[in-house]
Amino acid sequence: METVGLIASGYEWTCPECDTLNKEIEIYNQVTCQNCERTFEVNQEDVNHAFH
Repeated sequence: METVGLIASGYEWTCPECDTLNKEIEIYNQVTCQNCERTFEVNQEDVNHAFH
């Protein structure tokens, strides 16, 4: 059977202030909401790949 490579599709998070769905391409220590521009720390223990 042939093999294929998988590519992670990124990370999504919902802003707790304005409820905007944000998308990131890699894991950062902090993220900033694209809508309200508030910055939040990332919980590194609770990181999961998003599905498209």
